[in-house]
Amino acid sequence: MLFAISHRTKLIYSEPISESVMEFRAMPRTDDKQVLHSFDIQATPRTRACTHTDWLGNLVHQFSLHQPHRHVTIASFSKVETRSTVVALHELTGPLEGVIRDHRSWDFVQHHGRVDQDPSLPTLATRIGLDSARNVGQAIDIVTQRTRDLIAYRPGVTQSSSSVSQVLRLGAGVCQDFAHVSLALLRHLGLPCRYVSGYLYKPDATELQSHAWAEAFVPEIGWLAFDPSHRQLANENYVTVAVGRSYADVPPNRGIYRGEAQERVEATVNIRPVETRAQLTPYSTRAILPSPAAESQPIALVVRQALRQEPALVKVYTRSPVAQRLPQPQ
Repeated sequence: MLFAISHRTKLIYSEPISESVMEFRAMPRTDDKQVLHSFDIQATPRTRACTHTDWLGNLVHQFSLHQPHRHVTIASFSKVETRSTVVALHELTGPLEGVIRDHRSWDFVQHHGRVDQDPSLPTLATRIGLDSARNVGQAIDIVTQRTRDLIAYRPGVTQSSSSVSQVLRLGAGVCQDFAHVSLALLRHLGLPCRYVSGYLYKPDATELQSHAWAEAFVPEIGWLAFDPSHRQLANENYVTVAVGRSYADVPPNRGIYRGEAQERVEATVNIRPVETRAQLTPYSTRAILPSPAAESQPIALVVRQALRQEPALVKVYTRSPVAQRLPQPQ
């Protein structure tokens, strides 16, 4: 599927503030399940964005405003192509004890922050049959299908800062909370898993918003995405923006401001499928070779010229034997 996505966030202040600094995670990732074809982000009042990549590979945009203002609007626009992967959980028969547990997975098996180690986790694992799982596939299937048996979907009950213990005590929450509870259950078994933020396209939905789900590490195939809110594995309707240990690593926006005002946040998301499919994806790329005329040009200029020719992820081969894989520039 090829999607055009717009995400508009408006920060409204009750009184003028003199300065604000904020960061946004809005740029979809490129991986083996999706490719980002284009991305743009704009701020009002007008200001320049700085970017950096965090320790988990998520691109972060940073904005600073140093003049008095009462509102800030951040609008991002992206075009992303996703693909559907068919995974049969019953075929994932690797034992739980065989999952990699070293420095690479350490952060994703620990209970910390919002995904805390609630004392009731062993009892809940028994209640949904998770303690009887004998392999990775069974564990993921049980958590995907049964997390909603533990808590009800109810907006407005929890906050973005709510921990697993608080959610379980309330007995209700939203997609973020379902993801956190599922992570706590899988980490109880020692299975590496991570939080995912992004978008879910629903053809019949009148309103769309950011969504959250989870991924578990499976030695045979890598990270496998599942959505406990909808009791299903992630498919081509899911677009990943960022991954982390919990929501705390990947909030869509956060920042600070100078002033006595109260802040209100409004966000709107629009996703529409694009009829014309892109011709290039990470699974079918073409090599762009520097022309003789480019021999004397800096390689960075050659790369920019090549990327202008094709609005997709491409491979650029230099005279070095090592190929460079570069995302589309902003």
